[in-house]
Amino acid sequence: MSELELIQAFRAGDIKAFEQIFNIFNKRLCYFAQRFVQDGATDIAQEVFVKLWERRHKHFDLESIKAFLYHTTKNQCLNVLKHQHVVERFNITSAPMVSDIDVSHKIISTEIASEIHEAIGLLAPGYRKVIHLSFFEEKSIKEIAEILHVSTNTVKTQKLRGLHLLRHLLRKPLIGTIIIFLFCLCRFTDCSFFCSAKSTAIRYCEKTMVKNRAFIPIQIIKVG
Repeated sequence: MSELELIQAFRAGDIKAFEQIFNIFNKRLCYFAQRFVQDGATDIAQEVFVKLWERRHKHFDLESIKAFLYHTTKNQCLNVLKHQHVVERFNITSAPMVSDIDVSHKIISTEIASEIHEAIGLLAPGYRKVIHLSFFEEKSIKEIAEILHVSTNTVKTQKLRGLHLLRHLLRKPLIGTIIIFLFCLCRFTDCSFFCSAKSTAIRYCEKTMVKNRAFIPIQIIKVG
């Protein structure tokens, strides 16, 4: 099913189309919510998807849906934080301040995390296993060799080649994707947010995707 067919089916009330959209965005939305709140991220994501379903007629592409999901999740998280503060201190009546830059960092890191997980899934099984054991389970070269019953040199080679492939999979196009998404986000928030978030996206991605070396932001990809 193409993106156009998916959106048309979703707008028409097709449950299977909705489930497909849910599967595309659920993990990254839960991770994004966790950047704001410690507990209840899954519940928040589910509430946001309910709101999306209720407003399905207003969306014409996946970028619009993504922007709505992030914006609504942010607001839901702030409502939760506001409630927590009110319970703790009766004199607090407003939600905690969260800057546009802070939100944009959370969105960008979430998108990069999603891209990294998808890219790892495209690697050959041997490379994928080594990358997973090294970065997700923090195993040493020797431990990985013992687990996979191969030599340490084989592990080193597969890790190096796997990182090299990831570097090319995660090159510059990601910046453009994020900027397009942030532009769509302007439909739901102040356009001044886009100006700051755009420059933040470029700086963040260029810093993260180092051009001439195989570098992966460990603090991001270790979060499932």
